[in-house]
Amino acid sequence: MKNNTVLILGAGASVDYGFPTGLDLSKEIAISGNYSDFMKEVLTFCPTRSKHKYIRGFNLIDKNFFRSRSLSIDSWLAKEENSGCVDAAKLLIARVISVREKSDFSTSQNGFLRMQHLKKNPKPDWYQRLFNALSTPNKFEDFPSSNDKLTIVTFNYDRSLEFYFLEAMQGMYPEHSKDDCWEKLNLLNIKHVYGSVGDLPVANAEHGVEYGSELPEDYTNRIKNLNLIPELRNNNETISFIQGKLKEAQNIFFVGFSYDRMNLELLGFPFQSNQSNVLDFSGSVYGMEDGEIQKVGNIIHISTNHGTTKLNPVDADAYTFFRKIITKSFSL
Repeated sequence: MKNNTVLILGAGASVDYGFPTGLDLSKEIAISGNYSDFMKEVLTFCPTRSKHKYIRGFNLIDKNFFRSRSLSIDSWLAKEENSGCVDAAKLLIARVISVREKSDFSTSQNGFLRMQHLKKNPKPDWYQRLFNALSTPNKFEDFPSSNDKLTIVTFNYDRSLEFYFLEAMQGMYPEHSKDDCWEKLNLLNIKHVYGSVGDLPVANAEHGVEYGSELPEDYTNRIKNLNLIPELRNNNETISFIQGKLKEAQNIFFVGFSYDRMNLELLGFPFQSNQSNVLDFSGSVYGMEDGEIQKVGNIIHISTNHGTTKLNPVDADAYTFFRKIITKSFSL
């Protein structure tokens, strides 16, 4: 890879790995109703001073979120009057994601976790395509082949991409330790805009959470890294880093993204690129209607010295979009 490239992942990028879209995540939170059992399990391990705050937040979410008919829990929390529910919402988000981790992976004795839903009903696997592009040539010292040219920005809370790549690296390079593989993966610049539901143990020995764990005592560590919209109103290092990478990028790809206006503004769109021209600015619009695609086109563009570059919308799922559009950037 010779050109600076940024992949921006939305929920559609991890749907095939068992995780919910933003809308489905909100539905699960909205219709789950009474959280009393979950509260009893989790709050046992929370500091006493925090329990009343969580209970109050759970009650307000239960009472008002479904009634609001909001399309996402993030946009609902972005309203200042709901900011007191943020901590409780983190626990509920972690609950939904952790259950999905558990349900879609099972551990074999060899340590390689196999996706059961893919075995029963095989689906195209774009993580596999991306990993193989990054591990070519097949030498450990050459990983990743992107040579610091690739940044992966994800709006997803799940850890499926890191976990998948870590397991794949251990299978590809069995002579190297898990710690060595993790150190290599850190060269990929994977940035979670809103954080993730816990560090993996290889990244944080003291507070890491095993993939698939549903232990109540793990929830306090699962939410340590979550940063919801109200907490990002003031700029932070991660956002500044991402905006800087976007301005230096010659290829920008949206994968499984819903093009929420708040998320686009967080990324800095529309912006002035530091490059004289942008080679490829494409995004998957799988499942979107013509009017929605047109609306996206009106609000997202990049200015360069040669004029304005508008998004190239591609009606394709993540796997097809990768093969059709993104693959080209790895051969340049």
